[in-house]
Amino acid sequence: MYPLRILISLFVIGICSAAYAEATLCEKNEITVWSCKTKKKIYSLCASNDIATNSGYMQYRAGHKGKISFRFPEKLQHPRGIFTTDYLVRDGRFSFTNGAYKYEITDLLIGPTTIYINSKQDRKVTQIDCSRADPSILDNPSIDAFRSAGLKE
Repeated sequence: MYPLRILISLFVIGICSAAYAEATLCEKNEITVWSCKTKKKIYSLCASNDIATNSGYMQYRAGHKGKISFRFPEKLQHPRGIFTTDYLVRDGRFSFTNGAYKYEITDLLIGPTTIYINSKQDRKVTQIDCSRADPSILDNPSIDAFRSAGLKE
C-alpha cells in the first residue's frame, strides 16, 4: 500500500509540474526570465539564449499559449534603455514604459507577484495578481539574465 501512495504522489506532482511548465509564452529556444499565470492570461519575460551586455534580446509578452496579444518591445531588441530592474530587501522588480503606460512587475520574497499598469494620463492603476510566478524575478537564473544583459550590477 505504501509504495502505491508514493507512486500516486509522484504521478500527481509530475502532472502538476508539467502543466505549470507550460505556463510561459517563451519559445523553447529562449530563456524564460520570468513568467506568471492568472485566471485569464499568461505573462512572460523572454530572452534570447545569447543575452549579454551587447547582444541578445528581451521581450515582455501577454496572452495565451499560441496567441500573444501584447508584446513589448514589438520588435526583438536588446533590453538596455527599455527595461529597468530594482532589487530591494523584500522584493524584486522590473519595469518599462510603453507610450502613456508604465508597467511595473513586483515579485515579493514572501507573497504574490503583481503587475501594475499605470496610466500617465488619468493616473489610473490596473493591478493584475498572479497566482504564481515561475521563475520568480528573485530566482538566481532570472537575476543572472538581468546581469548578463547589463541591467543589474
